[in-house]
Amino acid sequence: MQGIELKEFQINCVNKLLDATTVGSKKEVLVQAPTGSGKTIILLDYIEEYIEENKNTIFVWLTPRKRRLGRAK
Repeated sequence: MQGIELKEFQINCVNKLLDATTVGSKKEVLVQAPTGSGKTIILLDYIEEYIEENKNTIFVWLTPRKRRLGRAK
């Protein structure tokens, strides 16, 4: 990914995601990590690498939430 250097554990996670989502494998994968560990960066790098090998792929990124970001109750 441009301008961002992933840490070793993030690279390992991306590689595991790539392995888990090869043709004929799992269709759903859960990545669970603490706040601030870079889950969004991991996902962006994964998408970038996956699309390089699977040009006809489209990603739809949905983020369900209970309330709007930036609005504390």
